[in-house]
Amino acid sequence: MMKKILYPFILVGIISLMGHSVAISQSAISQSVLDFDGINDFVVVPGASAYIANSPMSLSAWVYPTNSTAGWPDFDGIIGFRNDANADFYLLQLSSTSIEARFRNSSGINYDIVYTGLNLNAWNHFVFTYNNSLLTLYHDGVSVMTLAASGSISSTTQALNIGYLPFSANPFYFDGRLDDVALWNTSLNATQAADLYSGCGIDTAAANLVLAYEFNQGTPGGNNAGISSIIDSKNNVNGTMSGFALTGTSSNFVGDTKPVSANNFSLTAYSCGPYSSPSGNYMWTTTGIYMDTILAVSGCDSIYTIDLTVGANTYDTLTVKGCDIYQSPSGNHVWAISGLYQDTLLNSGGCDSVITIDLTLGSSNFNSINIQECDSFMSPSGLYTWTSSGVYADTITNSSGCDSLIEVHLTIQTSTSDSFATSSCTPFTSPSGKYVWETTGIYRDTVSNTNGCNHYLTIALTIEQIDTTVSQSNDTLSANAVGLTYQWLDCNNNFAPVSGATTASFSPQTTGSYAVAITQNGCTDTSDCHTIDIGSWIREFGFSSPIQIFPNPASDEVFIDLGQVYTDVQVEIFDLTGKQIIQIERRKTSGLSINTSHLPVGSYFVKVNSGKKKAVMKLMVN
Repeated sequence: MMKKILYPFILVGIISLMGHSVAISQSAISQSVLDFDGINDFVVVPGASAYIANSPMSLSAWVYPTNSTAGWPDFDGIIGFRNDANADFYLLQLSSTSIEARFRNSSGINYDIVYTGLNLNAWNHFVFTYNNSLLTLYHDGVSVMTLAASGSISSTTQALNIGYLPFSANPFYFDGRLDDVALWNTSLNATQAADLYSGCGIDTAAANLVLAYEFNQGTPGGNNAGISSIIDSKNNVNGTMSGFALTGTSSNFVGDTKPVSANNFSLTAYSCGPYSSPSGNYMWTTTGIYMDTILAVSGCDSIYTIDLTVGANTYDTLTVKGCDIYQSPSGNHVWAISGLYQDTLLNSGGCDSVITIDLTLGSSNFNSINIQECDSFMSPSGLYTWTSSGVYADTITNSSGCDSLIEVHLTIQTSTSDSFATSSCTPFTSPSGKYVWETTGIYRDTVSNTNGCNHYLTIALTIEQIDTTVSQSNDTLSANAVGLTYQWLDCNNNFAPVSGATTASFSPQTTGSYAVAITQNGCTDTSDCHTIDIGSWIREFGFSSPIQIFPNPASDEVFIDLGQVYTDVQVEIFDLTGKQIIQIERRKTSGLSINTSHLPVGSYFVKVNSGKKKAVMKLMVN
């Protein structure tokens, strides 16, 4: 059994010992630790959960993490149980400075402690405990976090994992070193956690210790290829090794140092005069390597190897640029004016280091500005974006390299938006005047609102497209667009409207060129001109027999033969301008004669109507 040691003091870093400057390295012990490569090294202790099933529990270990980029998906599993379902009790490195301690009970409820005090590339001692109601994490002998929890782990078949934690997609392998891994079926208290940190090692006879792995069976840095198991100092269950190279200074048993975990210490000491040894038994005045021994209260000797340098005062010059005021390196002086100054602190030998400081101080300044902006404003430094009115502070660098403090009185005006529908008979000019749209569609435009900010417009635009095509059948013109408003025009008379010609179809009485103006939704467009040539022909609609007109040409009289008797007969004669010259009506007749002796020589049109029956004939008078 190894003796448990409580040292009278813990020496880490640089301390002052008996008036001298002393740098103490981590304690050295001629034992080995196990190095894990973070790739495929791990140790599995099968069925280890049987020792802590349905009871309080504790895990303890020395941990030296080296993965500075730990994080998803490359978390570093350190030690513990993990099936991610109903039996988790483990330590996991989350990042270069944080560690997760998780307990998941048999009901699948997990409780997580996340501690951010992990020291990278240094030895850390952790104790993780659960007393059936409270989780506690100890770091270097001190309780750092607690968390209420409940339940227990009932599984008796889960393996204790060392140097990794299983994960289905990508196991979490540990990159670093481990030593003195132990499992307890009790919740260790604060005193016990402190003892594990400050003692000589694991007391294998301690009550409730069920598994202990001290990693002392290999040759540090040697060829350990014949070793396949990690010995349990409790002689319960050995751990199976996997993936280790087992030769060299990595992925193998290696020699290392751990703070106050053993009884050998290396000290680097500096003195400006005689140096008193840690025990007070010796006084050394020259540089050299010395040995000293202190008896700890527990009875374990602390053996110190002291690398002593007896030094002297040093002198240096420092050129400094600052702003407003400057605190001296020692912290003992504050200067507000440029100039040459002196300060004194301790050098690496623990002696005076006298520094001459050539100080140049610039001045900070303050400005207040008023800004009016739309929607948001980026601060002068570019570090902030403000979206509401208010008074804000920002800092930029002035010409002297110091802070220029700016107070921004900001007024934020709001951009607006709107949408509307409109139509146009011609290409539409946008409200801003920047665009001309010729087709129907959804368009966007931006104008200024009353605040001087953007007013965003969404415009549903309809460009009226009128069908102005015309079909011609003999002397009848018909607009192809139906159900609209029409006005036929005389192209040969400056597009004068033809009186009464306001329907979709138009039958001119005279030869000429005609177009139609069509109005649709308030828009009017005009068709092409179409030529109608009224020749020597007769057009009939609905009469049973052909109508005859003779003589044609006529001189004094013309006869019209209807071929049979019709009622309500109306005969009209028009000149080529469309002016009515003669109108004759008969209640019932089969024909009639018309005196043409008074008509000037020329061409005329004769129109015969009987109810819905119509006929138009051309008449020549000579």
